[in-house]
Amino acid sequence: MDALQTLVMTLPLSLTAGLNLYATVLVVGLAVRYGWVQNAPQSLDVLGSLPVLIVAGVMYAIEFVVDKFQFFDNAWDLIHTFIRPLGAMAIAVILVYGEGDPAVTVIAALLLAGSVSFVSHTAKAGTRAVVNVVSPHENFTNIGLSVTEDVVAGGLAALALGHPYLAAGVAVVLLVFILFFLPKLWRWGGFVFTAVLSRVLALGRQRRESDLPPAEHLALLGHRPPTFSAWVKAQKIPWCAGRSGWLCVVDNRLFFGYCKWLFLHRSWQVALDQIQAVYFRRSWLTDKVEVHYLDARNKARVARFLFTRYRSPLAEDLGRRLNAHGVPGAAAEGKVIEGQLPPQPA
Repeated sequence: MDALQTLVMTLPLSLTAGLNLYATVLVVGLAVRYGWVQNAPQSLDVLGSLPVLIVAGVMYAIEFVVDKFQFFDNAWDLIHTFIRPLGAMAIAVILVYGEGDPAVTVIAALLLAGSVSFVSHTAKAGTRAVVNVVSPHENFTNIGLSVTEDVVAGGLAALALGHPYLAAGVAVVLLVFILFFLPKLWRWGGFVFTAVLSRVLALGRQRRESDLPPAEHLALLGHRPPTFSAWVKAQKIPWCAGRSGWLCVVDNRLFFGYCKWLFLHRSWQVALDQIQAVYFRRSWLTDKVEVHYLDARNKARVARFLFTRYRSPLAEDLGRRLNAHGVPGAAAEGKVIEGQLPPQPA
């Protein structure tokens, strides 16, 4: 195998190692040991040894179980932040040294393996952390993601042995996809960190006074003082999903103002009489207020707003104002009537 082929095979194996190191080693080892793939590099025979297969199989079984449970998967990913990239680099060393390639190829393979596996690991760990906080469908989402990761890791590793160039092409597409969504993932990662910190703060005290929006957002409101305002994270709203901003109630409107591209301020709003139903849901790290409304074309839409637990009193206040299902003191109908804010409970 020449240097180019070695690097080509290193790319997909590094990506799969970042997703699931043990599945990668297990698939490659079994394929080499039992001859499932023709013309596999002889240097990979070490992965087909019985001790390696036993260890990889036991660790994969543990990860298969742990990976399905909320927050346990985050702890597992944290532990493997360095294990997966180092494992990918070890596979690259085995692959390159076994073929007798020069030192330049070894260094290139190490850099490629380390960086690619770290990117895929970051995407996997970050996605899991975000899903555990924002998804209302746990542990079902976790199970689906875990199975998908196992299938991708095992399938791409097997493809890399038989068709390295095709596997490299698939890996490049996946990397481009990951890099495209990394900025959004980093924003959500910041919110997850804030949510965890707010959960700790909520053990001592909670914020009950409204968050005052900055002057730029007050300008979008026509400088009319809101009757309610809180800093939240938005979901499911076109063009501003995943953005943090200020959710306000003003002039019988529900208004969300946010900043895009540093100095570009944008907003989303809906009249209260267009709201059909509101639901309040509480999780360990966040409170969620889900608004079902009709847009300008009279089409049913959903907007979801996430409050950190430090702002739980504000989330409950908004829920009562909008008669949300699930909030103590809200009206039984669970919707706003004729755009009027209901009276606050004593």
